[in-house]
Amino acid sequence: MPHENIILKIAGMHCASCAQSIEKALKKIEGVTTTTVNFATATASICYNPIQINSEAIKEIVTKTGYQVIEDELQLTDNEEKMMQTARKK
Repeated sequence: MPHENIILKIAGMHCASCAQSIEKALKKIEGVTTTTVNFATATASICYNPIQINSEAIKEIVTKTGYQVIEDELQLTDNEEKMMQTARKK
């Protein structure tokens, strides 16, 4: 089964319960295999199956839970990084 990892920077978390709320919402979604949300670093690390869900849908879930994904802090998935490297070579 293919998988990709993404790390999102999240704004609006005020306590560990906030992190747990995001984690719980993400774990309910088909295609998300693992997720860890860290209040101290304000990040969410998500492993997912790109055939079932994409990074945009994951960000939307975080937003619908009541938090903000900081786009300029977003780390690229493995696939996106490979595509960027290929584009730079051209």
